[in-house]
Parts: sequence; structure tokens; C-alpha cells
Amino acid sequence: QPTAQLSASKTTTSTGPYIPTSAVSFRLSFGASGSSPSNIINAPVVADLLPLNVNYVSYTFNANGSALNAPTFTSIPNFQGTGRTLLRWTFTGTMNRGQTAYIDLNTTLSAGTPNGSIQNTFGVSVNDMPMVNGTPDTQDWDGDTQTTDSIVTTNTSVFVDQLVGLDSQKRVRGELDSEYSVFPNYGRTVPNGDIDYRLTIINRGNIPVRNVRVIDILPFVGDTGVQDTRPRGSVWRPILTSLIAPQSGVT
Repeated sequence: QPTAQLSASKTTTSTGPYIPTSAVSFRLSFGASGSSPSNIINAPVVADLLPLNVNYVSYTFNANGSALNAPTFTSIPNFQGTGRTLLRWTFTGTMNRGQTAYIDLNTTLSAGTPNGSIQNTFGVSVNDMPMVNGTPDTQDWDGDTQTTDSIVTTNTSVFVDQLVGLDSQKRVRGELDSEYSVFPNYGRTVPNGDIDYRLTIINRGNIPVRNVRVIDILPFVGDTGVQDTRPRGSVWRPILTSLIAPQSGVT
């Protein structure tokens, strides 16, 4: 009976350092090892369970001289309730012993991805012939409803650096407005009309930031920017009409 011995390797093809929102690219190489008892006569299934904070963008496939056809690709969000996305490529065709094909996978890191190492694993299996290597496919990555058949897995890691990334956004709503707007749009009011400003402070980094101090300079005639010191062009000034009620923990 034909029996397969699969090979798998995973490398990072992009270059760090990596911070939240960085693009990260991987190469998933797979095939029948040179010592495999048989060729792969029933096409392989390749699967990658993306880690948390790693987001699928796109892929390209290269048969690399093998007789594999373009795969059927499936993306399964929140695979088995893990909160992670499973990517699965199901192939048709054959691979001879010693042949290797590969998938170039493009991903991005989520905003706020924690500092530290992220390990990414992929696996390859064949559904219709025995394998002499691998471990049980307990999560059914290959989608054949079996959890005792074999899958060969391998992984690689990327390191996410610390990022201090404070950002802010200021919105305005005038008396004639139904919602807030942000530059370059503007609010509308009338003489002696109300104006509400909403200032949002955002930590786009991946480490906590404490003791933040925020300064807000209200417009006045002849004012300039704070970092960009060119004239702001203000032709009137607002008047503070009530005390500011800060959120809990804010002075």
C-alpha cells in the first residue's frame, strides 16, 4: 500500500524589527521527503492556525516543478472557538519524492500586539493514504472530520518589539451639528451658540503608559500651532461655559 512521509518547513521572509501593525511574511514549504516510501498520489492539505494578533492578508502558491494544481483556499475565523483564524489549502495533483512546493503567506500584526515572541505553526497532511510520520491531528486542521489521523507540523517565531505610541484626536460638534466632526471637516454653530469638543487619547503601542499629561490650547485670534508653529488662522475664540467633568482617574 502506498505510504507517504511528508516534509514541512516554515521560514520568515520579511525583515524585522516588528511592531504592532507591521507586515510579516512567511514561506510554507511542503512535500514528500526524499526518503518517503511513496510519492504523494493523493494531494496534500496544508493548514495554518494563525496566532492571535496575526491577520491574514494574501498568499501566492508556487508548485515549484511538482504536478500540484492551484489549491482551494478556505479561511475560517474563530476556528473551534479559539479566536484564531485557520487557513487551509486543499490541493489536487501529485508530488514525487523529494519535490517541494511552497506558499508565500502575507500577514499583518494587530494594533496593540503585545511585546514578545509570537510562534506561528503550519501543518501538512494527506487524507487518503497512510503516513509514516507526524502527530495526531486532534483539531482536525485538514477538515476530514478525523482527529486520529496524522499531520506533520513545523513552526517559526517573530519577536514583537515594545512600542510607545500615544496618539490623540480632537472632534468638534457645534449647535447646528447632529454629530462630531474631525479636521479637515468642521463644526457649525451660531453667535453665542454651544460648541462641544471631544478629545480622545489613544495608546497605539503595546506597553502601558502612565502619568500622561494633556494640554489643550483653545483657539484665539492670531494663534499658532504647538509643534507646527505656523498661524492657525483662527478668527474668533470660544469661551469656556462650564467646568470640565473628567473621567475617573483623571485630574
